[in-house]
Amino acid sequence: MAFVTGPALPTSRASRVAARPVSMTTSRPAQFSRRELLTKALAAAAIVSLPRQAFAEREYPNVGFLGGGDQIDINNANVRAYQKFRGFYPTLAGLIVTNGPYSSVDELYKLPGLTDAMKNSLDEYKEKLVALEPTPEYEIDKINNGLYR
Repeated sequence: MAFVTGPALPTSRASRVAARPVSMTTSRPAQFSRRELLTKALAAAAIVSLPRQAFAEREYPNVGFLGGGDQIDINNANVRAYQKFRGFYPTLAGLIVTNGPYSSVDELYKLPGLTDAMKNSLDEYKEKLVALEPTPEYEIDKINNGLYR
């Protein structure tokens, strides 16, 4: 097999530039592969999207009104907190926790199905009841907090 040689073909400028050796001290920007670029972009997005620190309450400031103190919050206390008041648990306490929230303690006298005995119990312990702002975290625990004897 014989090779035919002829005049040299003209080369384009791009092929001549690509054929030059490149020194490591060139001022050209570094080239990344698509995979490297995608990896770096995803890493940057992950860092930016990290959740910021949440400043949540560590403890409910009115925890003393949930049954551990002398007064009971009628909007947030559990049904069992009323055991300390004679005539409340379980019937009157159940009415209180299921018909709230209340803006004042006086609204308890408008509860449906309230008997004279229940009204007397309310009169006896009215000073021990408070109506604080309802808190969603305690709403689910008002009727059944999962504590059993």
